[in-house]
Amino acid sequence: MTDRLRRPRALAASVSLAFALTGLAAAPTAWAGRPMATEDASVGDAGTCQLEAWTERSRADRSHWLKPSCVPFGSTEFALGAARVRDDAGERSSRLEWHVKHLLRETTGEQAGYGLFLGALRDRSAPGRSGERALKAMATLPLDGETLVMHLNAGLVRERNDGQRRTRALWSAALDRELWSETRGFVEAFATGSDRPAWQVGVQHQLLPGRLQVDAGIGSVAGRWRDTRQATVGLVFFTPALLR
Repeated sequence: MTDRLRRPRALAASVSLAFALTGLAAAPTAWAGRPMATEDASVGDAGTCQLEAWTERSRADRSHWLKPSCVPFGSTEFALGAARVRDDAGERSSRLEWHVKHLLRETTGEQAGYGLFLGALRDRSAPGRSGERALKAMATLPLDGETLVMHLNAGLVRERNDGQRRTRALWSAALDRELWSETRGFVEAFATGSDRPAWQVGVQHQLLPGRLQVDAGIGSVAGRWRDTRQATVGLVFFTPALLR
């Protein structure tokens, strides 16, 4: 895979109001990374790390996230993130998230890539052990080389809330296009179970190619812009291969 497709995605726009944009907010969780809620089938080079820092804002609350991740060996990424949340009433809480992402086949401009994603999200302010665990398959399909690609996710999410448990299907799809040099835009849709789908659009730009990225996005549940709109903006810092 080329460097451009390899560069991990940050978020500031969650054109995927899934996890990056929604977390446990009003829109349904689609479970993905940033900036999209739809995970792409790529990870950084072995031995590299990245640090994502972003802010999400909805009508209900504002959250500030930090999420380091590394690819210590092979094609497997490990990530651990934490957030401080403040709702409109002034109440403060925190969230924790981790994921493991493994590539089964690398994506190139001529070849589709595939992988698996396992992650968990916990709201530490909720009663009991409220949170979610998700397992999904991901694919990245080149439609026009690296200029235009499609990302597809499908899987299951196990939800626990106030002692109640349920398992639901999830899906997401995104179109990811190069707009100009070092800048890509995306549009996506995603949903969990029978919930109304959500959408997101966003942009990501390499300020320092391979070292610093800025991104932003905005979206909502379909047909419910007034109550569920959410925006995010963030930075992603990339390291060279420090762990080799």
